[in-house]
Amino acid sequence: MKKWTLVLLIAAFGFLVGWDKQESATSFESDEITKEFIEKNLDIGMTESQVIDLLGEADAIGVDAKDALPSWRYDIGAPGDYENEIDKQLGEGIVDAIDIEAIQNGTVKMQLFINWEDGKIIHVANSYLENGESVTYHLLGDGTIKYDK
Repeated sequence: MKKWTLVLLIAAFGFLVGWDKQESATSFESDEITKEFIEKNLDIGMTESQVIDLLGEADAIGVDAKDALPSWRYDIGAPGDYENEIDKQLGEGIVDAIDIEAIQNGTVKMQLFINWEDGKIIHVANSYLENGESVTYHLLGDGTIKYDK
């Protein structure tokens, strides 16, 4: 009897710990993820698991068109049926096209792109609308921050 009680306690603890981790990985709703949140919390050298813990699973995983580096895209604030049509035009597995039209018309709040090398962030680009203008924040591999309008 004691053995089964211990097994049940361990299983319950494992469930609670696993549930708690899952909750933390998705605790930020897309309306809580702001450009400031991204700029403050993402950094060069972060691992894939750290990013998943922070933002959840990416909306698209593939490569960037220029260097064929592993790339993730997050469509922040997009409806569940959103598809980036520009990526489809570029070809299978390419996931680094900014859908400016969707950002400008409000279908997507932001598009966050993360490039990886050896499982660590080497570049972050976040595109959004600010004062009616499209802006892209870049965190470069050397830690330099750049904004494109």
